[in-house]
Amino acid sequence: MSSQQANPQAGKGQPLPKKEGDLFKNLVKHYEAKQYKKAMKQADQILKKFPKHGETLAMKGLTLYYFSTDKHEEAHTLVKQGLTNDFGSHVCWHVYGLLHRADRNYGEAIKCYKQALRIDQENIQILRDLGLLQIQMRDLSGFVVTRNSILNQKPTLQPNWLAFMLAKQLLGQTEDALKVIDIYLETLKDGNNTSNDSIELLERNFAPSELQLYKSNLLLSLQEWEDALSHLKEMEHCIVDRGAYGWNTATCLFNMEKYDDCLVTLERLMKGGRMEDYALHAAYMCAYLMSKDTSNDAVKKWWPIPKASANYDGYCYKGMDTPATKFIMTEDQSKTLLELYQNDLLSQYPKSLATQRIPLTILWQLASSGTDEKAKEEWSGALDAYARKGLTKGVPSLGHDLSSLLLVESDNNQYQLAVDPSAVRNHAQYQQILKLLDDYITNLQEHSQLTSSNEGETKESPSTLFWAWYCRAGWYELSAQYSLALADMERCREHTPTAVDVYELEARILYKAGSLPKAIETMDKGRLLDLQDRYMNNQTTRYLLWNGQPKEALEKISMFLSQKEGPVQSLYDMQCSWYELELAACLERQGQYGRALKQYAAVLSHFDDIHEDQFDFHSYCIRKVTLRAYADVLEWEDVLWNQPFYRQAAEGTIRIYLHLHRNPPEELVEPDYSGMTAAEKKKAKAIARKKAAKKKKEAAAAAAEAQADNNTNDKSNKSNKKKLHPTEKDVEGKELLKKNALEECKKYSAILSKYAPTHLSTWLLQYDVSMERGAGKSLMALQALFKAKKVATKGHHPDVFSRILDFCSRPVPEDQPEVVQQVLREQIPILLDQASSVSDFVTSVAAEKEEQNCSMRLAVAKGLCLYAGKSPFEAAKFLVAGAQPDTVESCKEALRVLLEEWKVSDDSLISEWKRRVKDQFPLLDGF
Repeated sequence: MSSQQANPQAGKGQPLPKKEGDLFKNLVKHYEAKQYKKAMKQADQILKKFPKHGETLAMKGLTLYYFSTDKHEEAHTLVKQGLTNDFGSHVCWHVYGLLHRADRNYGEAIKCYKQALRIDQENIQILRDLGLLQIQMRDLSGFVVTRNSILNQKPTLQPNWLAFMLAKQLLGQTEDALKVIDIYLETLKDGNNTSNDSIELLERNFAPSELQLYKSNLLLSLQEWEDALSHLKEMEHCIVDRGAYGWNTATCLFNMEKYDDCLVTLERLMKGGRMEDYALHAAYMCAYLMSKDTSNDAVKKWWPIPKASANYDGYCYKGMDTPATKFIMTEDQSKTLLELYQNDLLSQYPKSLATQRIPLTILWQLASSGTDEKAKEEWSGALDAYARKGLTKGVPSLGHDLSSLLLVESDNNQYQLAVDPSAVRNHAQYQQILKLLDDYITNLQEHSQLTSSNEGETKESPSTLFWAWYCRAGWYELSAQYSLALADMERCREHTPTAVDVYELEARILYKAGSLPKAIETMDKGRLLDLQDRYMNNQTTRYLLWNGQPKEALEKISMFLSQKEGPVQSLYDMQCSWYELELAACLERQGQYGRALKQYAAVLSHFDDIHEDQFDFHSYCIRKVTLRAYADVLEWEDVLWNQPFYRQAAEGTIRIYLHLHRNPPEELVEPDYSGMTAAEKKKAKAIARKKAAKKKKEAAAAAAEAQADNNTNDKSNKSNKKKLHPTEKDVEGKELLKKNALEECKKYSAILSKYAPTHLSTWLLQYDVSMERGAGKSLMALQALFKAKKVATKGHHPDVFSRILDFCSRPVPEDQPEVVQQVLREQIPILLDQASSVSDFVTSVAAEKEEQNCSMRLAVAKGLCLYAGKSPFEAAKFLVAGAQPDTVESCKEALRVLLEEWKVSDDSLISEWKRRVKDQFPLLDGF
């Protein structure tokens, strides 16, 4: 009797004989050790005797999945077959879940794990795998339940306590998280926890330090200031991160209104070597102001917080921001802080750059807020001394540093930087600093000194004049005075032709002035001066892509890439997203939509990989007790899809698919045979087949050529069975072009709407997609317009304005439910600012006396022509009369509309527009 006959139920829930059972154990061991070939042999030996054994079939399928990337379908078939043969096996369900997880189909994997747990409720490995997927998918309530089950089974293991505590905190149950950590710490004090991984409470080491700081962070989030402070003092002996200890202590003392003690704590941090930390200076300024005037509640909200999501009052500062650069202070507050820095901090820390720079901003506030002539003189003197020092030392970033003084008041009683060139040009500090630089240059040229003739003053180095020209050129760039800036750049090159910084700044100014080819030439000259300068090489690459030269750009960037693989593969493996995005935009402008989609898809895949990489931290961070960093990583991953690179890739993908939806490629459009005879139809189909075959042959040849260019190492091509790199698959993006364009738009638009709701482009694209999806999505389009209007800056935005006109000019769809029609009729007047019609709305916007940039003026002019009954000539006169040239693209578009759309024949009008554009962009061709 055969073995199968002796055990006819093997494969239906019955255990295998001892020999085959040992083989199965070896199969699992080999799989876990990634020895897939050996595992396959073990599985085959079992299946010879028991071909229907479900668990073996499932394990063989899982092993095959990782053994060969070409046999994923076969692997799925084997696992499903094994599950069919042994539906009641928790192993089969677990393996099926692992297979779904490998496919990144996390939802289905969770279902499989839960089914396995119905069969074996206390299987610790399945519970752990389920917990990993739940935290990955942010199923926090389920994660709490799973970690609680694991903790009940293994209460002696430290990671189980920490994971349960973290789960409670992530779910927002901070008080429960504190209870969990207190219970765990009590078990350590009682000696009940015998795990080797247990934390020694009194030991000064990383693990206990992180745990105690994490507990203090939980107390801070609950605003339990006294408990947090007492806890920090009690555990001070075991905390090794003195910076975090000091910050948390200072935060507690500040909120407990113990400002003198808070200052002492902050001074201790300063003496510890953190004098260049501007957030520390912001905290010191807040504590010092409150110590002088405890009744000022507004200052309490200036306290720096580590992130905007903190659960207590404060402000999240960035970079070199302090209360002096963000908030409008009273004269007494400015004088108090100025006295603090000049009399105390500068004498204690004379070499600190932050201590030297911050008083300059305080003096600016003091000088600009009142009529105190003494303060204005002191501000001018301090500015003069600071600028002299930077020029003498040759600091290239001096101009950028001083530009942070160009502050203007915003609506929320705060300061913000002036960015519009006209606002910069009219700013009092801009004019003052420009005059100061002019005087420096005049004195240096005449006397080789920074001041007028003074026999006692030391002569300056020739380089001082060079840096003064350089700084003034950067200053002119801020106000868009490109001709003057280029003149200073010419002087710099004549003075020191080997200074790389000059070529980088001059190229940037040339680009802004409208001459991209000259910018490329200049940047390349600077690159050749220092071939080891990666930044100059990258900037040259970027400019080439802007100019539509992808082949030359690839040659340049390849100079810093590994030669083992092709440059395209290296860029993809390094996740060089900036290059891929610039290349995609370049190809999109050239109409190569398939290749552009390929590049955008590469960037999107990088972010998918980053999201997938969380798996590496879920277990590791708990085991190593890096709880604070782990919580920060999870919070950052929650906003991963709001990162600039992802947004650019998703927006580019939506733009291209929208274009393809409106203008589908010829090969995807079915010819119209309705008006043909049978013979004509047959002939037309034959011709179409020949054309399709020819295009397919050409595409294959192009793909082969591209693949050959990417493979610089011939050794990698020895085997025809080698795994293709992602960059070698579908090089022309043909498969991406075949996707349902509107579905792809819908998918990425939904992601942006959820994760990037504060960006205007999100809602503009959401509107475009909604309108393409038909009248049934009118309410979604209406919502997108209201969101865009809210996100847009003060006043009208051209893109929002043009879409409002488009939406409101359409008739209310009668095929929609009555409630939808009613909502549209009620909300459209609100979009039009209560105007009675689209015509009145456009006319009212056109009558506004505020200056309008070219983009907005062009949008209004088009509206006048389309909806207000104005002739093209009248719209052209309106455009030219009040448009302020803002960008090269908008000025070119305006000229195109004048000449091609409106066909304006008035030479004086065209000449006037060209003259004004030429004044702003002196090197722009076509004007």
